[in-house]
Amino acid sequence: MRRSRPGREHAPTRPVPGGIDIIVLSHGHWDHTTGMDGLVGRLGRVNMPVLIHPEFWSRRRLAFPGRDPVEP
Repeated sequence: MRRSRPGREHAPTRPVPGGIDIIVLSHGHWDHTTGMDGLVGRLGRVNMPVLIHPEFWSRRRLAFPGRDPVEP
C-alpha cells in the first residue's frame, strides 16, 4: 500500500500537464473553466484542441420553489 506524505492526504488530484492532448468542456459553468488560462499556459501549447458541447454557451437559470428564476 502506498503511503502519502503527512498533510497530503486530502490534496486535490492534479492532471499531469504533459499528458493532456485535448480539453473537453461538457457544460459551461464558470467554476469549471476559470483555470483554463493557467492550464494552457502550463502546457505551453499554442494549438490545444478543445471539444465543447453544443449547448456550452446556453444561458441557464436557477429555479427555487416560490421564487423567480435567477441567472447564476
